[in-house]
Amino acid sequence: MNSNECDDFVSFEKFCVHGIYTGLKWQCIEFARRWLLLCKSCIFQNIGYAADMWQELIYVERVTDGQKFPLKTYSNGSLYKPECGSLLIYLRSEDSPYGHVAVICKVQESFIRVCEQNYQFHYWSSNYARQIPMIYRNGLYYIEDNYDVYGWMEIENNDQLKPLDESNISLRIRLLIMIIHHPMLIIQKKCFLCNPMTKMFVIIKQMKIFFETISSTLNQLYQLFMQATDYIIHNDEFLTLFKIPNQFWLRIRRS
Repeated sequence: MNSNECDDFVSFEKFCVHGIYTGLKWQCIEFARRWLLLCKSCIFQNIGYAADMWQELIYVERVTDGQKFPLKTYSNGSLYKPECGSLLIYLRSEDSPYGHVAVICKVQESFIRVCEQNYQFHYWSSNYARQIPMIYRNGLYYIEDNYDVYGWMEIENNDQLKPLDESNISLRIRLLIMIIHHPMLIIQKKCFLCNPMTKMFVIIKQMKIFFETISSTLNQLYQLFMQATDYIIHNDEFLTLFKIPNQFWLRIRRS
C-alpha cells in the first residue's frame, strides 16, 4: 500500500528506520527518504514540502560515515535521459499545493516507472506505482505526467552508494546515526507551532521518544560489555595479558 487511503487525513506521526528519522508517516517525502536510506544508505536534509526540494536540496548524506554526495538537477526537457534512482520533483498545483516527489525505478525509451507514496490510493500491481510517458522531442527528453514536473535530480558518484546492510549495522553506527539523525536534533527551518505551551509539549514528547529509543540501544551495548567482561575474566590468557595477579582471579570470577 502506498498511502493512507484518505485525502483529508494528515499524519503528524514521525517514522524512523533503525533510529533514523525518515519523515512524517504516509508522506511522499518520507517514502523518498526511506527508499534512499534502504537502497543507497543515505538520506537528505529536512525539507518542508516536496516542491521545495528542487531549489533547497543540494546533496544527500551517507548515514554510515556522513559523506555528502551532491545532487545534479535536470529540468524537464533535458538533453539527458533520466536514470534509475533519480528523484522526480513536481511543481505545486491547485490539486497538489505542496508538490510531490517520486523515485524513478525504471527508464525505457517511451516511458518511466516510479515508486512513490501519497499519490494514488491503490496497491501496486508490480514493483512500481505508476508508468509515466516520456517523449524525445527536438533532442530533449520530456516526462509528460498529469501534473507538471520541475525535472529530476541525480546523485553524483551514485556508484559509490550501496544498499543499507540491515543485518550488519553495528551498535556504534546505530548509536551514531540515531543521535545525528533523530528528529529531536534536526533543526526545523519552518515551525508552525506559535504557542509556547504547544512548543513545550512537542519538545517534551520528542525528548521522551528520543530517550526511549536511545535506551534500547544502550541496553544492547551494556549487554555486549557484560558478555565481553564475562569472557575476559574466565580466560586465563586475557587475565595474564591485563597483568592481573593470579591470586585475584578466583575472587574476580566470583564477584
